[in-house]
Amino acid sequence: AGMFSAKGLTSFFSGRKIPVEQDLGMFNRFIAALLDPNRNLTVRYSTPFDTLDTSALQQTFQKAWKAVPEPTAYHVKSNDTLALFYPVDKKIKIKSEGTDPQTDGTVWTFANGMKVVFRKTSGNLIRYAMMIRGGYTEVPGIKEGESAFVGDMLSLYDICGMSPMRFRNMLEANGITMNCEVAIADMCIRGTAPVGKTDLLFRSLLSLHKSRSINKEAFNYYRRCEALRQEAFRLTAEGVNAVTDSIMCPDFYYPVTKTVEKLGDDLQENAEKYFASQFNKCQDGVIFIEGNLDPHNLQKFLVKTMGSFRASKSFSVRPKVNYRLRSGWSTYTVNGAEHLIGDGPSANLALSAERPFTMQNWCAFRIATEYLRRELIRDMAPLGQYFEIYPRLQLLPTERISVFVNSRPCPPEGLPAGVEPASSMEVMSHMRDALVRISEGSLQAVTLKGLKDALAKEMAAEAADPDYIMEAFLLRNSEGKDVLSNYSTFLSKVTAEDVMSVVSALEKGSKVEYIIK
Repeated sequence: AGMFSAKGLTSFFSGRKIPVEQDLGMFNRFIAALLDPNRNLTVRYSTPFDTLDTSALQQTFQKAWKAVPEPTAYHVKSNDTLALFYPVDKKIKIKSEGTDPQTDGTVWTFANGMKVVFRKTSGNLIRYAMMIRGGYTEVPGIKEGESAFVGDMLSLYDICGMSPMRFRNMLEANGITMNCEVAIADMCIRGTAPVGKTDLLFRSLLSLHKSRSINKEAFNYYRRCEALRQEAFRLTAEGVNAVTDSIMCPDFYYPVTKTVEKLGDDLQENAEKYFASQFNKCQDGVIFIEGNLDPHNLQKFLVKTMGSFRASKSFSVRPKVNYRLRSGWSTYTVNGAEHLIGDGPSANLALSAERPFTMQNWCAFRIATEYLRRELIRDMAPLGQYFEIYPRLQLLPTERISVFVNSRPCPPEGLPAGVEPASSMEVMSHMRDALVRISEGSLQAVTLKGLKDALAKEMAAEAADPDYIMEAFLLRNSEGKDVLSNYSTFLSKVTAEDVMSVVSALEKGSKVEYIIK
């Protein structure tokens, strides 16, 4: 434990009287020592393979460390953008104009059926999202487990003659980010862009859906990189949570977890047919824009641009996908020493239950998650562990709530004297007992009030956050659920019985223990 209080440390650091010139010199010497190949360098080798020649590994490392690399630089030419698609010189009328009740943004509906919602915010960046209904269930020939890869496929095509990497470099050089996410009900292209790059952003979107060609080399490179990424990801908290979630839904054809062995050779071609179908019905969705733009100028720009997007009379129907949530309790044990990459020993618990979505239930679930977190920390503190708890709400294909608990040992130097990190098996045993105690107990009125007050502040901050507002807007347009409007009214109605009902449902629902020794 530290010998100084937080106030004492703050006073010490804020009271320093080192001249700026001397401070800068000390910092420069520190950086020089840090980067010097002969100083401040310690290399440790840790591997479960006895056959590895560590002497040869050390020689190879030292040779590469001392080598002076040739300076390289990549310069994006300004004419990269000249190849992008230009909007057709044809104005399209605005059929109606209104106000979105959830975000208070301006809604423009164009004659071709496309809809744009604009919300004015401050700052130098605009946030955008182009959502089109119709998800990975509409990919022709998609095989089990490939759904998690569909969104990535859009980044593996040549665009207007540019390779995927060159197209990404061009966007990055202009400060534009662009990512594609494909879910069960829709696809969404989203990101940010500087305020002054609105024209280039829309030209890039038009190029993406009007001038694509398959790049097989990029696909093969992606597959090799994904195999390495998954190996590094496997035993992290996020990786373990993905595995436990898939265990709870064993027969789900469209998992969100990526398994590179299930990535078929023909997915890129099948995904291209899907994207071609999606971009032929851009009216079946919405474009959402937040930023410090002049509404009048943006409206004039959109009138000249929106006619270049393809629109048809076809619409997507929300898919009906059935799957079984595994009931009961199961335990898995993994030897972490067999993996080169991971977070070390851990005890991981996943809880899930089907529960209909209402705003009051959503508030109760968030309160229950925080209540579980506080109670588990109190019970497990003597075990020398730190906890992370991740709540998750799923709306499609079925409404389900989940909580993932990840427990890992604290570094010994950060623990009080006499406290040693417990083993993963011991932690899991205590976690079981704590979960039963919590679910069979009651929630005191004073505790509930504190939890509701904390959530009220959190939700107020979310309601003022442009990123959250965009997420809430897309959720409502995609899955028909509003998590933003009148949230305080629903929160005030949550009772202790509502919260404990959530805890009980999770404790009695599907449970998976995943222990890494």
